[in-house]
Amino acid sequence: GLENQASGWLGVYVIIVCCPLIVLNFKYIGLLQGFELVAEYRRMDAIVQLFSILIGVLLLIYFQNLIATALCVSIPVVLSLMASQAMVSHYKIEIDSDRRILWNDYLCILAPCWKSFIGALMSGGLIQGSGIIATKLYSKELASKYLLILRVVSGFGQFAQAPFYSKIPRMAYEYKNNQMKSL
Repeated sequence: GLENQASGWLGVYVIIVCCPLIVLNFKYIGLLQGFELVAEYRRMDAIVQLFSILIGVLLLIYFQNLIATALCVSIPVVLSLMASQAMVSHYKIEIDSDRRILWNDYLCILAPCWKSFIGALMSGGLIQGSGIIATKLYSKELASKYLLILRVVSGFGQFAQAPFYSKIPRMAYEYKNNQMKSL
């Protein structure tokens, strides 16, 4: 539990190790989006998230400590990365590791997408922030129920967004080619 300081630091290290994996997963998600496989990715991600919730509930039931909580956060990251890598290899998408992206390329990418990034960050931040507030205000039992429900609702929300996200690459292509009537 929280009274064991070593357990707390180990939980923090588990989460820190997962941070680069999240960034690495963005590469695979970007590849899948670029090849118009967004709907397939979202479906797979919904299944991974559901499986992660089940694993998390079992971990918390049996262990009830901070390391189990950190693993509940980290397991979905690892499973999502493995699933994204499997999809990229299944669809035989090649990754050119020698290609270097220049600073001008980053600026070209950043200009159209920074608003979307801030929107996603705020949405995720509000959800995660409400979870942090719940752990401070409510009892352990009520806070854990709230966090579990929050996780389930977030998973359903991601699954429900799949049809919209699957259309984005096609809409971007049509916009680029000035095909406004088909938009």
